[in-house]
Amino acid sequence: MRIGEERMVRAVVRSQSEKILESIEVTLVEQKDPDNAITLESDGNEGMLTADKVGTATIRATAALVGIAGDLNYMVTNPITKITLHQSGNVNKDGGVTGDLGDAHSGSVVLAVGESTGADAIVAIARDKNNDHVIPRGGYKWTHSNASVATVALRDKDVKPASNQVTNYGVITGKGAGETMVTVMVMGEGELGDPANADIDVSVSGFTVTREMTITKPTLSTFTWDKNPAGDDPATWLKFTDFPSTFDVELYNTRSGDQVDLNAADLTITGATNFIVLKDGDDDDMTVTVSVYPLALDTDNSDAEFTDTSILDGSGALVMVATDPAKTATTVSENLTLMVDGADKERIRFTISVISTEE
Repeated sequence: MRIGEERMVRAVVRSQSEKILESIEVTLVEQKDPDNAITLESDGNEGMLTADKVGTATIRATAALVGIAGDLNYMVTNPITKITLHQSGNVNKDGGVTGDLGDAHSGSVVLAVGESTGADAIVAIARDKNNDHVIPRGGYKWTHSNASVATVALRDKDVKPASNQVTNYGVITGKGAGETMVTVMVMGEGELGDPANADIDVSVSGFTVTREMTITKPTLSTFTWDKNPAGDDPATWLKFTDFPSTFDVELYNTRSGDQVDLNAADLTITGATNFIVLKDGDDDDMTVTVSVYPLALDTDNSDAEFTDTSILDGSGALVMVATDPAKTATTVSENLTLMVDGADKERIRFTISVISTEE
């Protein structure tokens, strides 16, 4: 108990079947209280305990009729008034400090995106008005105010069973650039008012989203090759007038809404295995052109078809593979990823489709 708290206690006699034997009288008395820690106001088998001073006390319940008794031991401490933070220390699962706590923690953490305090877990210790260590009855709870900037978790979060976890240790991990706060508070002390807590200022450095990339619809998303067109025409790309495909990319400041200059060197495009990607632009607008690698064919293509494992030859040219012409057409699709510093990644999908108009 904490000084100032009250507890109602009741003692009964039970049978072996756990039934309460109301007919057997039970009395409560202070058996041992050398510290005057507790005041007991009792009426038969019920009593109100008030915690007055730091110390220990024993309340005894006696059933004289059957000659049995039972003791209830109490320890009274000062209320928890604050939490101190430390950079290291050994604390057991019951909350007891078993070694030197080391230097005090500054109350602030600076991390990079993806970095965590790791082995240097922050140690929280609850204390009373005299700065003495008091173990919280419900342990400690760690919370973060903005998960997009930083998160906090127990160092022992994966320890099983949960009763073996030490809640004194918190590990903070940077998630995104910005400023936020992590808070640790004591649990199980609520009846004495707001729980004691401590705040940790967290600063995470790294890239942050301050720009928005916009992409226009491509003039062509699917490139279609007819390996056996009607009328014995040469195998050819369909919709040749739409080939190659183009789309525009623009960049805007998310705070001001103003358009930002976008140069070819600033835009990175990855994922093009079967496509040629060209960028053109040095002002506001960037035009991207997507083409298919040239076909390495100079013979009759009536029985040619794509396979997923033979799209490119050793020189990087797109090839057709002679297969059973009765097979269905095949397709190959790729997601191109567009990246600019300060903006979220964008993806756009292109497909190569092989058909046979005339079998």
